[in-house]
Amino acid sequence: MCSRQRGRRPHRPLPAHSSHRVTDLSFRAAVGLQGHAGLEWDLLGCDDAELKSVRAYGALYRELRDLLHSGTVIHPDDVDPALRVRGVVAHDRSQALWTVAAVAQPEESLADRLRLPGLDPDRRYTVQVRNDVGAPRIEWAPRAG
Repeated sequence: MCSRQRGRRPHRPLPAHSSHRVTDLSFRAAVGLQGHAGLEWDLLGCDDAELKSVRAYGALYRELRDLLHSGTVIHPDDVDPALRVRGVVAHDRSQALWTVAAVAQPEESLADRLRLPGLDPDRRYTVQVRNDVGAPRIEWAPRAG
C-alpha cells in the first residue's frame, strides 16, 4: 500500500494489503521481478513520486521480461542463511539478473564472497546495481572512508 492512505502520511511504508508485511518499494520490486511481478500495493492511494517509482518498476520489468521468462533460475546453496539469493541466467550465459536480499542480520560481520553459479567462467561480465526503483539499503555495512 502506498504511503498516502485515509489522509495519513506515515514515516514508513504501510503494510502490504495481502501479506501485511512492511517493506520498501525497492525491496518489493527486487523480489517481485523474479516472482509474480506484483507489488502488493493499492495504487489508488499513491502520490506522484510513488507512482513515478511504480512506473520505473514497470519499465524495468518490461526491459528484463525476456530474460526472466526464458532463462535458467538458480538458487545457490552455500549462502548465509540471512540472505535470499536468486538468479536468472540466459541460456547462452550472456547475461543474468541476480537478486540478493537480506532478511536478517548476517551471521558474520564480514560475509563471505557471494559466488554466482551458472555464469560462464571464461567471460567477463559487467556488474550493475539497478537503482531504477530505489537504492538498495545495506544498513549493517560499515561506511567507506
